Amino acid sequence: MRRFTKKSILIFCIGIGMLVSAAANEALELSSGFLKVMVYPKTGSFTLYRFDVCKKNYTPLYDSTRSGSVNVISLHFNRTVYPLIKTIGSTIFAEKIDNRIVMTFQISKDFKVTQTFYFIPGEKELGGQYLKIDISVHNLSENSVFAAFKALIDSSLGENKKRFLYTDTKRDITSEILLRLDTEKDATIVSSDVNAACLFLLKHPQAITPINVYAANRNRLTGHEWLPHYQQGRSFTKGNSVSDAAMLFIWKEKLLKKGSIMTVSMIVGCADYCLLTAQRIRDSITIAETESERIKKNYDYIQKLLQKIEKVEENPDIVSDEAIYDLTDQTDKAIKDIQE
Repeated sequence: MRRFTKKSILIFCIGIGMLVSAAANEALELSSGFLKVMVYPKTGSFTLYRFDVCKKNYTPLYDSTRSGSVNVISLHFNRTVYPLIKTIGSTIFAEKIDNRIVMTFQISKDFKVTQTFYFIPGEKELGGQYLKIDISVHNLSENSVFAAFKALIDSSLGENKKRFLYTDTKRDITSEILLRLDTEKDATIVSSDVNAACLFLLKHPQAITPINVYAANRNRLTGHEWLPHYQQGRSFTKGNSVSDAAMLFIWKEKLLKKGSIMTVSMIVGCADYCLLTAQRIRDSITIAETESERIKKNYDYIQKLLQKIEKVEENPDIVSDEAIYDLTDQTDKAIKDIQE
């Protein structure tokens, strides 16, 4: 019988631990239609991709550098800011449950944060589905505390064309701006290029609307302070960070009682211009075919009217003058319909 030494047992345990750690750090993906979200527990980040029907591959809808780690969600808990990223002493793990991915952050003994990713039905023109992200904090402390979330998203679409961002009420956002959503009517903020648009649906029925959205150079939106130093109209360029627009979504702070949970939700959609163009072509063909069928029916109808008129002309006594005028009028109207 083979005996195991303490050294061999230790090596075995380390090996098992490394395998478990590797599995826990493995990226998870979830797709629906033309959208795919990748979740990275190794960094605590995620990235949304669209399938480009023109190029036949997946492309990111915002900056995906270093597995999307340039995009950061942070928690303000009991007057301290906690970026939801991998740090020494923190634990992040993700699992796929049915049609959802749940990523859990254990950063402090006082709270636990989860991010849940799943797709919901969306408008047909926007691919038919949206990504919904539920971000929750569970107060594990013995006290009631104030808590809030913010999300930094580094946009990338359109930056090389100097068309950074726009909303449904603001045509172009080319410099630093603050959207106060409790008073302003903006419902969607968009980052786009010639191929696609990434839409953040701020006032969707299933979203928790942020109180403020900042658009600025990414480096101005990072830092240890909860709110950035805002300056209206400032350039999206700062030092070596040239034309680097980003968005910072701020949710309202709430009092979180002991043992209670607070959740905010983001809704993200995509408009694929290549896909929309193809759909418009298909719609045009359908309309043309329908119109051709309508015109054909009108020609058949006119032909029947002309045949009736010919019979009347051969034997005028079989019908009254009123009937002849009526046939002529019907023929004129049918011809006019085709011409229109």
